[in-house]
Amino acid sequence: MIQRKHSDLMERMIQEAALVLARLLGLDEAVAEEELNIMYHEWLNLDRQELESLDEAAFREKCLQRTDLDAQHLQLLGELLHQEGQFYFEKKTFIKSKIKLQQALWAFQEADRLTQTFSFSQQQKTKEITALISEIELHYQQD
Repeated sequence: MIQRKHSDLMERMIQEAALVLARLLGLDEAVAEEELNIMYHEWLNLDRQELESLDEAAFREKCLQRTDLDAQHLQLLGELLHQEGQFYFEKKTFIKSKIKLQQALWAFQEADRLTQTFSFSQQQKTKEITALISEIELHYQQD
């Protein structure tokens, strides 16, 4: 029973994370960044600025070392990173967008690995992220 309550809470948080992009696009970038910092801290007890300072391998290691980050938390992290990647893409900050999207892809894949489940919506999200990364690599590599 406790697990289901936890699952329901995480599901609502993931749904809220999906609304983040619309809210962020209307904000000044500095305000949006502060909102993201708060979400990372309150929802996942992660320091967003610390995560941004890590290279890809260190980012993964940091996430894997956190024993309190289960599959649902990784799913939520993936959602936040996905929304950030889209936000930076819209703001034409392509390198940062690509990094966030690659991290989101890893978080989703790791969550799937832990749960050993298949989701069509997750598969669709993965395709969208991969397409955005490809577009950045093809058209915006120098930005």
